[in-house]
Amino acid sequence: MRSVAPVLISRRPRRPVRWSIVALTAALAPGALLPLPHALAQTKASPPPKSPPPSKTAPAQSQGADQKSQGTDQNASLDYVPTAGYDAPPRSPGRLAPPHGALMGVHSDDSANLPPDQQGVVKLEQTIGRTMDINNHYHGAFDDFAKHGMGKLEQWDVEGGRIPLVGWGCTASDRIVSGSLDATIHQTAQAMKAFGHEFFLRYCWEMDGDRRQGEIKGPAKFVAAWQRMYKIFKDEAADNVIWVWTPNAAGFKDGRKYTGGNPPAPSFYPGDEYVDWIAADGYNWGVSKRDQGDRWRQALEIFDEFMVFARQHPKPIMIGEYGAQEQSQDPEAKPRWMRIAHDTFMDKPRTDQCPWCGAFKDVAAVVYFDVNYGAHGDWRIMSSDATLAAYKEYSADPYFHQMQTLAWPPAANRTP
Repeated sequence: MRSVAPVLISRRPRRPVRWSIVALTAALAPGALLPLPHALAQTKASPPPKSPPPSKTAPAQSQGADQKSQGTDQNASLDYVPTAGYDAPPRSPGRLAPPHGALMGVHSDDSANLPPDQQGVVKLEQTIGRTMDINNHYHGAFDDFAKHGMGKLEQWDVEGGRIPLVGWGCTASDRIVSGSLDATIHQTAQAMKAFGHEFFLRYCWEMDGDRRQGEIKGPAKFVAAWQRMYKIFKDEAADNVIWVWTPNAAGFKDGRKYTGGNPPAPSFYPGDEYVDWIAADGYNWGVSKRDQGDRWRQALEIFDEFMVFARQHPKPIMIGEYGAQEQSQDPEAKPRWMRIAHDTFMDKPRTDQCPWCGAFKDVAAVVYFDVNYGAHGDWRIMSSDATLAAYKEYSADPYFHQMQTLAWPPAANRTP
């Protein structure tokens, strides 16, 4: 899948950045790749390659037939049979990983140029009546934290009882491996340690996307760079940093149609010794102005091969980004997609009407991409009353209220 996320960045008063319609239009033009945060630098995640039709369909479901509409054709994805299977194994434990249920988070339209009560995540929380467990931000420049430390957004998250999920922008792997950036990495580790709270860190998220390759220099050098940084953080005792490895969900699928033949995601894995959580970003790009050739896909299909890989490693599993666009010609499509996605992630009994229920119940955290791209698609939770109602229904479920099970000190800041 192609991730829309990297167009956004953490916006600090010292370097004010706002949404650029021109930049977004260029980034989302047909065939264009999405830029990374620092001054809209480079990255792209590819949309899911088309899977061959399954040799057999899932068990009969009343919802599986008659799903064609002017906006979407859901049949293929509803009948999809996952390689990962329908029976999830026991989950792997880890830091800030709930033993049951899942943490629920978002990436919303936040800005350090606005007061805390005007942040997108706060407005969402006020609307759905709960505090989110995780809030995602992007920092594009590799030396951002070394120069400025952790930002207001992360501090506001902690004060609001949310665990920050921080994207740290890529840089040239050659320079990291050579040691020429050791000073910057040490300073970054010191700044993150000084933050004083546990948080999730995603270095060079979606590293397998084709716009990353000129910078990261392929899997071997990326792995060596990651391992060197990880060791420096350990030397600095920055043990509050939880390392989340996050490629594209499509990077685990065969064919690599949308990534120019780049190496598959597993080849970028640094090894269990250097990773705390395993994650992937995946989107339903069907019926999108950006990817006219793709089709409607449910979460079961989008994250299928990723789950096969993740379950082979003793790490908690996160859905780092997920989402679907509002469909003006089929207003029930996105709300239904929301319900099916969360049924897939929850511990619910599988039935003929819900063959996907519980298939990925070993996922310990899910982070929705809650942003409006205007003409290029509205991914927001509040893109329609029906979509909001679907998300709110699941956000209220006890399954997605697990913060009280974690030994995370700032949890004391959360409202009852």
